[in-house]
Amino acid sequence: MQEDTFDKDTETFEGSKSEAEPKPITVTWNKKEFEVVITEYVDNKTTCIVLLNPKTSTVEAKATVNLARLPDHLVYIKDYSENRGIAEVLRSHRLISRTGETIRNGSEEFEQHEILPKLGSRYNIAIPEEPEAPAVDYDLGQATKLEDAGGEAAVAEESDYPDPE
Repeated sequence: MQEDTFDKDTETFEGSKSEAEPKPITVTWNKKEFEVVITEYVDNKTTCIVLLNPKTSTVEAKATVNLARLPDHLVYIKDYSENRGIAEVLRSHRLISRTGETIRNGSEEFEQHEILPKLGSRYNIAIPEEPEAPAVDYDLGQATKLEDAGGEAAVAEESDYPDPE
């Protein structure tokens, strides 16, 4: 039996499987299986999502378009012509989600998507957390009882609340 040797550069044992290497994320699109990989556009370092052929590691499709510099966790998806259906596949695997923003380029409109942690965490993409809703009662139609520090109830006036608009 051959003994494993420790590789100081990679901090793994040669001959053993590294558990640090996560299994590639794969999706089926247009009846083919692809690996989903994040890279960047060379000219402005904008995040780029590509689909690779898992056997040859060649780029088969770019899911994103390079229209404007965005934060690393945001992308515009090309979902027409040869890319038809690509956004739905990526959303169904919970890799991206719509932000509700769009951008027009010529006659085409592109939806902005946020890269979700399932994909983004593999590439050290910082994904901002959703801000917590403020702990303010916006029901201004009636006074609200608030506990003060002394434990007594106080009545808040409408002017105590910020205008929600």
